[in-house]
Formats: sequence, structure tokens, C-alpha cells
Amino acid sequence: MELDKLFESRSEVNNAIQAEMEEAASKWGVKLTRVEVQDISMPEEVEEAMRLQMAAERKRRATVTEAEGEKSAAIAMAQGQRESAILNAQGDKESAILRAQGEQESIRLVLSAMGDTEENKQTVIGYLLGQSYIKVLPNMAKEGERVFVPYESSALLGSMGMFRELAGSPEDIVCQSVKQDGLRGGMVASAGNS
Repeated sequence: MELDKLFESRSEVNNAIQAEMEEAASKWGVKLTRVEVQDISMPEEVEEAMRLQMAAERKRRATVTEAEGEKSAAIAMAQGQRESAILNAQGDKESAILRAQGEQESIRLVLSAMGDTEENKQTVIGYLLGQSYIKVLPNMAKEGERVFVPYESSALLGSMGMFRELAGSPEDIVCQSVKQDGLRGGMVASAGNS
């Protein structure tokens, strides 16, 4: 019988030994009621091999448990990053939509303030281009040592600077251009240059 099987089935071994001993003892008038194997002695090499086997099994279980823990942590982290990316993308989308709606409303208000004629639409386009140029220039200057500004944009910026001096800010220019036709012509000329 293999050693592992021997340890697992002590009661079977006890019964088998009792049956063998009863046959011999019955001739002498002795009745055996119970036989129990209390200890099994084995060579030291076998005991050492069993200890190594048990240690290896414990180490394997610990490694499996640790790997499962790392796997669960990696999955949880990946899910968190995925959900974070989705929420960031949704936020960016909603932000872009709200900005676009705001710009659309701004353009609509400027057009309604100036009127829907083709000349006024050109004036509004020139005004919006001027604002875009002004917003982009500081970023252009940050990216390098030298900034090359196209002639058309410098003329437009000069016009915007002139309007700023007259009215104070680009927003005020639109309000005043509704009141004064002279400024409207200047903005159309700067939009035509660009």
C-alpha cells in the first residue's frame, strides 16, 4: 500500500490486521476486540521527502493566493482607469457641446444686434476672426523664440487695437458699431484683408 493511502485508510488497515490476528488467536482461545495502528515508522529519507512535499505544497498555495490577489488588484485598477477615462471623455464632450452652444448664442446675439445683412455678417466674421487671433497669439509666443505673424493678421490686429483704444474692448466695439456706421466700415476692411 502506498504511504499516502496508508495514512488515509487507517481504519481499513486496523480491520485487516484484526482479522489476520483473530485467525491466529482464535486457536488459543483469545478474542480480539480492537486493533489500532498508533504510529507508522518510516526511513528518514521518506520523512524528509514528505516534509519537502508539504513545504512545496504550502508555497504553491501561497503563490497561487498571491497571484490571485495581484490579478484582482490589476482588474480593479484597470476598471477604475476605464471608468475614469469614460467619465473624462463624457465631461469633455459635454464641455465642448456647451462651449459650442455658447459660441452659437454669442454669434446669434451679435448678428441680431447688427442686423442680418450680408455686410453685417462680414463685419461679425471679421470681429470673430480678430478675437481668435488675439487668443492664439500668446500661445504662439510660448512655443518658440521667434513668432512670425502674417501681414494680414498684423493688419487685423492693428485694426483690433485701434478699435480697442476707441471703445475699450472687442465686446464694446460691437455695441458701438450698431450705433455708429463709421466703425462698421473699418471692420469690414480689416476682415477683407485677412
